Amino acid sequence: MIEVTHHRRRASATLFFDENELGTGSAHSPVYEKITAAVRQTIMTYISTSLRNALLAVVAATLAACSGGGYGAAPSSDPPPGDGRTIDATPSLSFTPGTLTVNAGETVTFAFGGIGHNVFFDAQAGAPADIGGINTNVSVTRVFNTAGTYHYDCHIHPGMRGTVVVN
Repeated sequence: MIEVTHHRRRASATLFFDENELGTGSAHSPVYEKITAAVRQTIMTYISTSLRNALLAVVAATLAACSGGGYGAAPSSDPPPGDGRTIDATPSLSFTPGTLTVNAGETVTFAFGGIGHNVFFDAQAGAPADIGGINTNVSVTRVFNTAGTYHYDCHIHPGMRGTVVVN
């Protein structure tokens, strides 16, 4: 068995040799040729699989971006439905709205879509519990009992920040 490492990925190939192939130790022996062919094939298979997966991801993202509204449809100016106390963690790597103002004692919903996000609040008195992990397709609520300004960010996506202002 031969094991090949390419870009920190391991692949293996099993090679069988005839007695006649094991004769010489030269760089152009049948053993050398068989091994290098197997290594080339293993690497090319990995690269082909990686390229195919990347192409499928691009196609899926393009289809998702083009879906909804239909061709030539006017963009909607209506705000999304809700109670005004929901923060969406978006696929464009932002929290929307970037700043949300609520009254003390109100519940804020953090809505996570198909891209994994989390919410970690800056350390300060009155801040609610963090929402750790990698959250997808789920909503998590937090109650803001104490007046103040609470900054938070996503540890998965640096630079993705938001603020909750509590009156």
